[in-house]
Amino acid sequence: MERGEYEQLENTWADTTAATAANGSLYAITAGALYRIDPATGGYEQLEGSWSTVRMASLGHNLFMWESGGSLYRTASATGDYEQLDGSWPEMGGVTAGAKALFAVSQGALYRVNPEDGDYEQLEGSWETAHMASLGNHLYMWERGGAL
Repeated sequence: MERGEYEQLENTWADTTAATAANGSLYAITAGALYRIDPATGGYEQLEGSWSTVRMASLGHNLFMWESGGSLYRTASATGDYEQLDGSWPEMGGVTAGAKALFAVSQGALYRVNPEDGDYEQLEGSWETAHMASLGNHLYMWERGGAL
């Protein structure tokens, strides 16, 4: 495809609540199920678990899934095997991964989260972040009020 062209992949993903990319695949939570999607063909495979994921990020070979009930799970992208990490995460804002850590906004506070065990450290500021991305050593945060 040429730059700027697009192609719609097969299937419907109308009930998707969270999505990310890792290791050459797309991952989506759709109607409470986790799917690995081939970006070239649109083919998909359902992985383990039943999910109520509101935010998702990837780091290395793992997916990190914040659930509507406040739990955080680390899920192996290859198998779908998962384990719950420490912490409670109500009222989620944006999340991203970068610099070997996860970053998440919960109840207006920004946290750096250890991807190994879920331990976290609160960082400065008060945030109303809808979306977040990392690039180099920086976090980019799209605030609900319109600021970036």
